[in-house]
Amino acid sequence: MMNVMTIGGYKAVLSFDTELGKFRGQFVGLTGDLVFEGTDIAALQNAGELALEAFLAECERSGAAPTQLFTGKLTLNIPTQVHEAAAVIAAANGVSVEQWVTEVLEAAASSVIGPLQ
Repeated sequence: MMNVMTIGGYKAVLSFDTELGKFRGQFVGLTGDLVFEGTDIAALQNAGELALEAFLAECERSGAAPTQLFTGKLTLNIPTQVHEAAAVIAAANGVSVEQWVTEVLEAAASSVIGPLQ
């Protein structure tokens, strides 16, 4: 199960570290590797807010962009049978493989993080 938390408009993926007995969060889509921890959800949220605030302040101070640029281009290497199946399904739905893959990825992403903007 994937758990995602939004902090300050940025998405973070959450997990639980059984060895440390702590929740762990990692922001996705930032130019730096920003990880935070907490013993409960409230502490995790607070740690994420503090980490993000410090990261954004450092980006502003240094003039660095805080977020990664997503171009909309994605190169995949998939098994040939998956490629063939995608082509059949796309054709059966009257769309290109690219359009079908886009729809599948959008539906999967929306089910985890909510509607895409």
